Amino acid sequence: MPDNFSMWFGTATGVTGLLLLMESKLYWYWQLFLILFIIFIGPFISRLLSFLFHGADNVLAVYPGKQYIGKKITLEKEIKNGMGEAILEGETWNIQGDDLAVGTCVKIVAVKKNILYVVTAMKVFDEEIETPPNV
Repeated sequence: MPDNFSMWFGTATGVTGLLLLMESKLYWYWQLFLILFIIFIGPFISRLLSFLFHGADNVLAVYPGKQYIGKKITLEKEIKNGMGEAILEGETWNIQGDDLAVGTCVKIVAVKKNILYVVTAMKVFDEEIETPPNV
């Protein structure tokens, strides 16, 4: 917790400042109490929420290559023994998938540890699932 002290101090003063904008007659001892409360109780509440909603961390995580998921590319180098390379926006990426020849159109389906996982692109990927109208 000591490494997050400055973050919680900033959060506490920000919340107190917003409350002062709404109610300017907030006494100094309430301001001090609110700041100390947020500084010392905030990390515990944050951990509790993180524990309850542990899946949200993965959804909000920023990782390299996330923007390429769903993108189709044409292989300029073959995939041999399950591994290959692709150049996207000037960066060289390792790709993993079935052994495929140069010129094959593939779709990026996942990213893990700077490896793009690809599958052979088919027309099925382009079709949207139509739901029948409600009767």
